[in-house]
Amino acid sequence: MVHAQSMKFGAWVMIGMNLLMAFGAIWVFTRMAPAIREILSRNARSLYACEEMLGFLACASSVGPEERAGLRQQFEGALARANANITERGEAPALREIEQIYPAAFSGDGAAVRKTVAALTRLSDSNRTAMSEAAARADQLGSDGAWAIVFMALMLFVAGTLFKRSLARNLVAPLEEIDFILEAAEMNKKAAEKSFTGPYGHSLGRLLRKDEERRIFGNGILSEILSYTSGACDARMSGAMIPVMSNSGSGNQGVSATLPVWVYAEETHASREQMIRALMLSGLTVIYIKQSLGRLSALCGCVVASTGSSCGITYLMGGKYTEVSYAVKNMVANLAGMLCDGAKPSCALKVATSTSTAVMSAMLAMEHQCVTANEGIVDDDVDQSILNLTRIGREGMQQTDKLILEIMTTKKH
Repeated sequence: MVHAQSMKFGAWVMIGMNLLMAFGAIWVFTRMAPAIREILSRNARSLYACEEMLGFLACASSVGPEERAGLRQQFEGALARANANITERGEAPALREIEQIYPAAFSGDGAAVRKTVAALTRLSDSNRTAMSEAAARADQLGSDGAWAIVFMALMLFVAGTLFKRSLARNLVAPLEEIDFILEAAEMNKKAAEKSFTGPYGHSLGRLLRKDEERRIFGNGILSEILSYTSGACDARMSGAMIPVMSNSGSGNQGVSATLPVWVYAEETHASREQMIRALMLSGLTVIYIKQSLGRLSALCGCVVASTGSSCGITYLMGGKYTEVSYAVKNMVANLAGMLCDGAKPSCALKVATSTSTAVMSAMLAMEHQCVTANEGIVDDDVDQSILNLTRIGREGMQQTDKLILEIMTTKKH
């Protein structure tokens, strides 16, 4: 929220400064030769259009879809004015690049945002350079006019530099505020690799790496995901002296929310930014679901955690909000009945089951195959589907929880 407010403030300050400087330029231009006045006037209009585009792009990161569409139209209007006002040799290439990448920038693509900002900066620099040269030529027309132009150009340069830094800090740098999630994945990865070295728990993760099992499961992304995720659970549940990063108070949930996403990102050569954002999406989805489920439930936590990882994998596959919501619904429809009967080595089996379902749900979602509201507890609204699932775990399974405990405490060992 602080970033959004500062970006809005900075954008409007830049627009206001450009309006002020535009009026100041009118006074200056009237005192110079017509040729110089025309050059500077056109450069000023280009700069104003450029700063408008920067402002609209900055504001788009903190508003809803309808407002973003309006900002995009205003951006396109400013772009059209810049295209109609080309005066310098370096403007045309920059404008062509902006036309190619701005739609992706308004869709939330971080790389496209950075490229658009860079192209707009080049566009601004081209006009600033031209204005500085014009100011030098205008020096002979009077020291007052010349110094006014230099001062205006300096103010534009300083303001543009400060705003560029603000854009970098608020649109690009926030990635640095969430990249700690990589530490969680690295920690859980080490736990998985520890399990490959010896007989931990049921050794499911280790088993899935053997030649015979690879012939059955294949030597691909899915088998690697299952091996790493179940392996980390093997190590944790058998008391290996190695830490794991938890999620919502559960180590197995932390493992299931991170390792499937991490392995998929590694195997598909996703960028560092994509991996960070996918891991964060997975972790936050788990936390969101757990808020309505509660701390303890007869519903296995792997259901929740693997739903998060399915969202992360869908994102890495190129999915947007629609596809991610489809993945959630597919998970709710598939794993709603998985019971929790205590923390134990066999949790690795449930981890493997839920993880494989996460991958399958993501694949279906990317094909726009989704369980509908006509089927079971799934609702048209993805949030309501989640609430239906957590209500079953929180309210409907209270008696189930008691029965599970009774069976566990009275059975003969």
